[in-house]
Amino acid sequence: MEQSQEHVLNENNGERSREDANQPVIDIEPTQIAFRQSTIVNRIPKQEQNVNQGDEYISNSGRGGGINQSVVGLDESIFGGKITPIEFRSMEIADTYMNYGLDHFFAMIRYLAGYYKNLSVSVNFVYLPLGRKFSYLPDGRRRICAIVKVVNGIKESFILEVAVPDNRSLSTLIVPSSVSTYSSENHIKGLLNKLVLNSGSWSNSFLKNQVHHKVRHSNETARNWAQRIRYYL
Repeated sequence: MEQSQEHVLNENNGERSREDANQPVIDIEPTQIAFRQSTIVNRIPKQEQNVNQGDEYISNSGRGGGINQSVVGLDESIFGGKITPIEFRSMEIADTYMNYGLDHFFAMIRYLAGYYKNLSVSVNFVYLPLGRKFSYLPDGRRRICAIVKVVNGIKESFILEVAVPDNRSLSTLIVPSSVSTYSSENHIKGLLNKLVLNSGSWSNSFLKNQVHHKVRHSNETARNWAQRIRYYL
């Protein structure tokens, strides 16, 4: 069995090893990078996720002309049931629709899609155009609009519900679709732009020559509201 050994530290301060504080310092010139042409930055969203079940539906979300793609399953929509997202190519898709005071509207849309089996319902949420105070909520957030596409046989309509958590009075607007998806999107963009320029009012000045229906809000159940909306679809 080996005997334990005792080690005694060097008690002589002059002979102890010391940290060398006189390390050489080298100055290096900073590296500068120059580009002959403007750089292009591609944003990759963290929200992008593949859903590996059922058929796939690609929802394009554009911000300022850019397109971000996210994939969701048609058989299990992020909105629940058979409500699928609308595909927009140029409108600015909202990052979220939570906490915008649209809960009762969504409950009505879910009832509409669930009770009236002959209707095909799609939804998406866009930011209102910039340019006026109405583009923003009092807390500084961008105001959003829910756009609902309803197909009833050969008839196709859009329901526009602007978020008013600041208790502004603004009716739900229902307009028929145009001859193509592209023209329908441009038409809706024009309506939202005029809404902003008109300080948040569906004015008759820009609706008088268009087929439309304005449905006032009231304190009623989602079922009763859906029945009133269904009358115009």
